[in-house]
Amino acid sequence: IGTVANLVVVYTIARNRKMKTVPNVFVLNLAIADFIYCSMFLPFWDTANLSVHGWIYGRPMCNVVVAVCNISVNSSILFLTAMSIERYRAVADPIGHVQRQSLKKTWLISGAIWVAAVLMSLPFAVFTTTKNTNIGGIIHTTCQPEAPGNMDFWQYNLLISMWRFLAWFAVPLLIITPLYALLFKKLRNEGVLLHIGRETIQSRNRVTRMVAVVVFIFILSWLPFHVYNLVIFFSPKTGTYPEAVNYLVAALSSANSTVNPFLYALLGEKFR
Repeated sequence: IGTVANLVVVYTIARNRKMKTVPNVFVLNLAIADFIYCSMFLPFWDTANLSVHGWIYGRPMCNVVVAVCNISVNSSILFLTAMSIERYRAVADPIGHVQRQSLKKTWLISGAIWVAAVLMSLPFAVFTTTKNTNIGGIIHTTCQPEAPGNMDFWQYNLLISMWRFLAWFAVPLLIITPLYALLFKKLRNEGVLLHIGRETIQSRNRVTRMVAVVVFIFILSWLPFHVYNLVIFFSPKTGTYPEAVNYLVAALSSANSTVNPFLYALLGEKFR
């Protein structure tokens, strides 16, 4: 569902000239990131979790799929941050924003985000391996992190969890939250009606509301994942945790990439 839905979003924006606006360029790239996650990561990861033999695709694919996951999530949060900054500028200085923000500049920013997402993902792609375990006579293979050098495996996993929490959640949230606090304060200021038309304001506010909801759903989807991982690694190593909780937080975070296209359709009149 997520693969098809995000592909429809990409097709809709790419084929409709009127849809090629600054906010929609970011939406297009976010849909591409979600499409990659749904089509190139989830099928491999889900089948590995369902198979009694675990990861059946070999080590090279293990590295590739982990890289794809990280690129997708890195780019998603970076695009959400860029969208939030763009929305704030559109509300805080609507005339100046129109003059400064061009489609060409937006595409350059998008390209830089993809490059940054790839670079941030390289360590995870390199330090990943497969491990075989004999479980009741059945060889079960896992695709898992590989601690570099003499680093303890547990310490490396903790480092990964902390990095993901900071890069995928905490730091972007520290940027996005004050922006929206200021943004909604600006929206309540009716003085902007003196500078731009009412129709323009309504259109701008609809886009701003859509971006805000997409960001909010992202936070709801990924917060349990990060909390769960940090609880595990800051708890005693001997602790046991229900497997159902692990699947639940993973499913919730993965569902975010499927939900986004429906949010665009629900909240964006042009998408409908």
